[in-house]
Amino acid sequence: MQNMLNHLIEVQTSSTSPLGCMAVLSGLNCCDDNKDVEELTYQVRNKTTEAILRCVIRAIDKGELPEDINADAYALMIDSFVKGISIKAKDGYKKKQLQEAVGLLLSNWQ
Repeated sequence: MQNMLNHLIEVQTSSTSPLGCMAVLSGLNCCDDNKDVEELTYQVRNKTTEAILRCVIRAIDKGELPEDINADAYALMIDSFVKGISIKAKDGYKKKQLQEAVGLLLSNWQ
């Protein structure tokens, strides 16, 4: 999980690409003419959510997280953080600030 989040920060704050994530920053409130964009970005965001849930379930299976943890809620917490990274990168937060936040988030990951 830490590697994924750190890689995400690298991508989101890279000077070689636009800051943030298009699927997070666009397509949330489209007019009727652009409902296809809204649906496409929803699907992309949902795939991210599903991938994070699979990662959480693997961590539970490996004993990295308690077996009685609510996997759906934990995945939602991580997913919300992931999507927040793109917003904060777009707002100008620096890589070091985002990495420190990741460290705090993962402090309860065994």
